[in-house]
Amino acid sequence: MSEPLVFTFTSAIKEGKLKEYEHALREVIAFVETREPRVIALETYINDRSEATTILVHPDAQSQDFHVQVAAQTLERLYQFLDFTKMSIGVYGRPSKQALGRMTEFAQSGVALSLKTNYVGGFNRLPAL
Repeated sequence: MSEPLVFTFTSAIKEGKLKEYEHALREVIAFVETREPRVIALETYINDRSEATTILVHPDAQSQDFHVQVAAQTLERLYQFLDFTKMSIGVYGRPSKQALGRMTEFAQSGVALSLKTNYVGGFNRLPAL
């Protein structure tokens, strides 16, 4: 069994754009849910209406690569409502070389990036896919 791959994406929501962001987010969630059956979880939380964090759980790096390939255009709908100068990305697990390259590009552009790739152990009660 391969280890899961977990991403967290935190970004500021542009002032006055919360409703539009929430609408676009619902569309993205529906898209991923219907077109990417291997995604284990996609959950988004908003604090005091100014910052959103999305948690994305994949069973393996191949699922994440497929996600980027299939959902890239749909994800772009969200970008107009987010302030990427206040973005952070957490990576837990071993992404593919391609994904790691993209994350490194984000970090070089000023996005805070935290990589934790050495799995020590644990468990989850999510159903096996």
